[in-house]
Amino acid sequence: MVTRTNTPRRRKKAANPSEAIRQRLREEWLRKNRAALDAYNEHIEEHGVFSDVLRSF
Repeated sequence: MVTRTNTPRRRKKAANPSEAIRQRLREEWLRKNRAALDAYNEHIEEHGVFSDVLRSF
């Protein structure tokens, strides 16, 4: 399950340029996919995950 908080995230300073690019891409991906992640989390809360019926523990 993807968790979400209501507190704003602080941007960490990257140690090197490639890390800064990776961080920027991650933030962009999260921004673009936030609605889908929220919808998925709501679905899982209502219906559970598909493997719930397969688990024996």
